[in-house]
Amino acid sequence: MSTGDINRGADFYARLFNVTERRVQQLAKEGIIPKVGRGKYPLIGTIQGYVKFLQDRAAANSFEAAPGDIQAERIRLTRAQADAQELKNAIAQKKLVPVEFAAYAVGGSAAQIASIFDTIPMTMKRRHPELEARHIDSITREVSRARNHAAQLPEKLPELLDDYFRVLEASE
Repeated sequence: MSTGDINRGADFYARLFNVTERRVQQLAKEGIIPKVGRGKYPLIGTIQGYVKFLQDRAAANSFEAAPGDIQAERIRLTRAQADAQELKNAIAQKKLVPVEFAAYAVGGSAAQIASIFDTIPMTMKRRHPELEARHIDSITREVSRARNHAAQLPEKLPELLDDYFRVLEASE
């Protein structure tokens, strides 16, 4: 009998792989490790299957926790915390601003711009009395369009951000 012919139970592989017996059974059910009989797994094939499974997970950089895989979940959580801290640092260094702040800032500026736009037709009429009513009406319409566009800018900011990232991804 060669070493490849040695069949062991789930309890042996659970201890060897540091997982539960249930996890060994799941690995067999998923086709990751071979099963030769009722609760029996071939030594070489099982070890090779499990090693390949771990290599594939590492290569895919997948840290989705398998049932009972607490270490992978800890790694995923640590990475998420590190990413969040990097974002906080970038904001503190004023290299990054939250979309909410940008909308607030643009909203305040848009309100000031709209106020200035409101005065343009009357200012033009006062400074240039020779302008006819049709000219003032034309100016009023164009200023109104610009004022409305400026007023909508804070609400459009998330959509503009999405467009920006789409263009950025397309250029890569």
